[in-house]
Amino acid sequence: MSQTETTIDVREVIDIKELVMAQLLTDDYCLKIISGTAKKGMSVKEMAFTYFIPFATCYKKVAQLEAIGLLREDGKALKGNGKKYSVYSSCLKNLEVNYKNKRIVLEIELEGQGPKKITLDLTEGSLLTTT
Repeated sequence: MSQTETTIDVREVIDIKELVMAQLLTDDYCLKIISGTAKKGMSVKEMAFTYFIPFATCYKKVAQLEAIGLLREDGKALKGNGKKYSVYSSCLKNLEVNYKNKRIVLEIELEGQGPKKITLDLTEGSLLTTT
């Protein structure tokens, strides 16, 4: 049995994270969740009811947004029956979306981080990132 050597290009790993972030920032439900939690923290239940998002979808989107760093859990709160639930807030400070020359350009600034620019080339299906 022969061993094969596998190398992972760090740039590819970074591009996958940037691509996921771009996909989430162009998703309607995700934008509702991020904008809704910008001023005050909300539970998943509040988000689902406020923005008419199915519960299962809302839980999934919150998990994705939290994993990529666009949403954070602020803590736990108590319901009237004594059960705890998580409260989430947006980490997004600024977002600008532009379409120019068949490219979507996302300019993103997260709390505690500098600005980031993600460019999606729609003709080639490629991702160009500049930070």
